[in-house]
Order: sequence, then C-alpha cells, then structure tokens
Amino acid sequence: MGGSAAGLSAAVVLGRARRSVIVVDDGPARNAPAAGVHSFLTRDGLSPAEFVRIGQDEARSYGAETVPGRAVTTERVPAGFRVVLDDGTAVSGRRLRVATGLVDELPDVPGLAERWGTDVLH
Repeated sequence: MGGSAAGLSAAVVLGRARRSVIVVDDGPARNAPAAGVHSFLTRDGLSPAEFVRIGQDEARSYGAETVPGRAVTTERVPAGFRVVLDDGTAVSGRRLRVATGLVDELPDVPGLAERWGTDVLH
C-alpha cells in the first residue's frame, strides 16, 4: 500500500527480486502541491507527478501492477493478507508492505491551503 516514493521503491526492489507486486495507490502524494522534488539524486526539480510516473514505469518494468484505490480494511488470511479497497474490490498476497507516508493536517488559517507547497512549507 502506498504508491509514492517509498512504495514504488519497494515495488522496484521486490520486482527485481522476481516477486509479484501489487501497488495500491489512492492518488496525490504529500508533495503533490510542490513545484518540484528536491534533494533526490538525479531528480532535483522534477515535478512530483512526473517523479511518480517515472517510478510507476520503472516498477512496471519489473512486473509490478498498480491498482488505483484506497485500502479500507486488511485482514490476515491463511495464504497471507487480504486488502479490501474503497470500491469493494480486494487484492491479496503472502506479504503486506505498508508505505503510506504522511498526511499534513493544516490549521484553519485563511490562505494557507492555497500556498501550501509553494510559499508555505512544513
């Protein structure tokens, strides 16, 4: 679970190790409002959306599958884990890797949300 930098990195490593991988991703990453990715070797200034697209392509090149959606429940089953998504579909696997990152909860300050990631940073 988690389709941004950490989740896609895990997908690439596992895919290269010839493991079957499903990445569940519900959309925009924490840094989506930023103009660019910074302090990441070879990718400085790249837009967050392009960074994720490149990561998805790389993970897919090793056989990873990306499933859009938000995980709403997980359960241990005899064969490993079952994850139910917000649309009711389920995916399962022998192991579960959670790389969901952080969510910024902004205070109710006028103008803050519109400037988040550009003029105002964490």
